[in-house]
Amino acid sequence: MASWAGNLLIFLQYKSFPSDVVLALCTADVSITLCNATGQTFVVKMPDFMQYTFSEFKSKGYFVVSFTICENPAAKRGWAAASNTETVMETFKIARREHNAHAFVDAGFQLLVQKSSSYAPTCVYARVVYGGIAPQIFIAGNVQQALLNKPLNSVTLKSCISALQLDWQLAGGVNSPLTNQEFTVSAAYACLYRIFLRAYPYGMLPSPVHSAL
Repeated sequence: MASWAGNLLIFLQYKSFPSDVVLALCTADVSITLCNATGQTFVVKMPDFMQYTFSEFKSKGYFVVSFTICENPAAKRGWAAASNTETVMETFKIARREHNAHAFVDAGFQLLVQKSSSYAPTCVYARVVYGGIAPQIFIAGNVQQALLNKPLNSVTLKSCISALQLDWQLAGGVNSPLTNQEFTVSAAYACLYRIFLRAYPYGMLPSPVHSAL
């Protein structure tokens, strides 16, 4: 039977493996508890875990014990949640079919936004992760920076698209083994657009864009 821990180890062995589990756990900002050959346990953040190679992990006698989801990662980084803030977290998987299919494009977003009934939501914390579009899953640091303290409007969306292009290159360039490059790029941008829409109160969105939710 497959397990989430086994999925993580497959990713360490084959970094090109488009793991939905790795992307989701990284988006959720989880901590992984590991144990070494002497029985000592220690905790690593998901981005640090992703840096291990399988040979390194195996040679040190590590094995996975558990994971812990950070209840409020934004607050732990110094952003105290005000009464008008809300966490928006979502993962997107674009694949040939809903189940038992590798993703053409995987994306995960966790945003802390300040909401207003009359203005665009403002992002005050962001975790953005992409998979399937580069040689391996990556955290889109430039996109996160482009979102920080910005209103979620068309100007910010354009900035995020430019930032994603840079993150893409830093991650090894466009990689689309399961489909063509044009579709991969378009789908990756569409995920950004959809998370912008999800951050808005439903009543603020014009009816023509409701179908994108």
